[in-house]
Amino acid sequence: MPRNAPRSGRLRYPAGPARMRYHWDWLRSGYLFVPSAMVVLAIVLALGAIEFDAWSSSEAYDVGTWYTRGGPDEARTILGMIAGSMITIVGIVYSIAIVNLTLASDQFGPRLIRTFMADVGTQVVLGAFLATFVYSVIVLLAIESGSNAPPPEGDPTALTGEPGGPPPMEGLPQQTSFVPAASLWLGVWLSMICLALLIYFIHHVAHAIQAPNVIDSVARELERSIRRHFPEDRGPIDPRPSPADGNDPARELPPGFDDEAVPILAASSGYLQVIDLDALIDACAGLDLVVRLEHRPGDFIIADGPLAAAWPPDRVDDEAARRLRGAFVLGVQRTPPEDVEFSISQLVEVAVRALANNDPFTAINCVDRLGAAMCLLAGRKMPPRRRYDREGRLRVVVRSTRFGGIINTAFDQIRQYGLGNAALTIRLLEVIALIAARVDNLTDGASLLRQAVMIERGSRRAIEEEYDRRDIADRFRDILHQLGLSELAEAADHTDPIRVGVR
Repeated sequence: MPRNAPRSGRLRYPAGPARMRYHWDWLRSGYLFVPSAMVVLAIVLALGAIEFDAWSSSEAYDVGTWYTRGGPDEARTILGMIAGSMITIVGIVYSIAIVNLTLASDQFGPRLIRTFMADVGTQVVLGAFLATFVYSVIVLLAIESGSNAPPPEGDPTALTGEPGGPPPMEGLPQQTSFVPAASLWLGVWLSMICLALLIYFIHHVAHAIQAPNVIDSVARELERSIRRHFPEDRGPIDPRPSPADGNDPARELPPGFDDEAVPILAASSGYLQVIDLDALIDACAGLDLVVRLEHRPGDFIIADGPLAAAWPPDRVDDEAARRLRGAFVLGVQRTPPEDVEFSISQLVEVAVRALANNDPFTAINCVDRLGAAMCLLAGRKMPPRRRYDREGRLRVVVRSTRFGGIINTAFDQIRQYGLGNAALTIRLLEVIALIAARVDNLTDGASLLRQAVMIERGSRRAIEEEYDRRDIADRFRDILHQLGLSELAEAADHTDPIRVGVR
């Protein structure tokens, strides 16, 4: 078969890291995986404890006298009480969790529900109660007494305990019993642990619903996402890069790509959650294709809309299109594993809702955390748009996220909804000044300057107090100094912010 010919048959490829992160995020952001794993662990623990009790009984190792003074009926009563209380508390815990999700949705926005559902503390508490219930039921079934116990092995006189005594009459119930004492006391200790977890859960719910803690949780996830998507620190670069040295993928695309490339269409509508670049590059290498992505994670795709464009057209048959399409995952909502702007949008939503409820303090808290994340991003190297295979051949051109676009996502809506709030306006400019001190090129600085100019212009129209406007003008001049525009800052009128000479 020629090297450039498309392969036949149903082509399979392993899931790349991006797809694995997507599935792991789906597992951990719900009330299914951790509780189910703990229930399975409880089943294994119960069976192991029962086997230990059976071994100790067969070896004449009287573990029962060490731990209990009761019989089978008392053991059933204890385990039944534990199982009943556990399943009752499970319903209460689930009810509290659902109420907590409802409050979070109303106060912070529906997109924050995922953050609460991914909380490990709540998942462990739910799993502990379910696991203890399952453990108690299994051990309860292992208790034997009277007629439900199997006959003992060996000499039948063991039933009476009298050597040489008469064997028991046939047809009468066997008077033996089996009480798994170690299993019973392990269940008691598990119930004590669940009691401690219940106290912890009540404290945890009251703590987690507070706005600063919600913002901190989202901000930490945002910082992890930035470190994952932009792993390389930015080294010393030329502050004035030449256009020829830019990251323009068009200069390496094959001639006639725009006119001849075949669109790869989406099978359904939804948000683009994952692009498995590793699988996509392998597929392009195997089919000898060059693909340009038309969207990035977080974009909404219309059914039969273009996901990518592939070249050359003679190698893009139905099977090749299916294989390329398999590298894209669409869903009903945006997700954070591959969408770095998702967590930014969550913080922005909290800030906007706070402003709608006349709560500038929460909005300023969000601005502070966004500023910290943008400072982290300013020190990171943007990933290249061109992706190559193992042989160094161009295979995929991505639509990567740019610093300016992230800055706009972080501050546009807060600036618009916070228009007229002097405290928020001043804090926005202070945060932009902090970010400006970290940037080292004119392109990123221009994105920050654009935001600062729009904030300063809006304050002229919406804020009437002269001293507030002077404070805003001072913060604006700080930004100009940080961006190396000291001459323009000195030209600004210190007494009338309306005359700040930036357009």
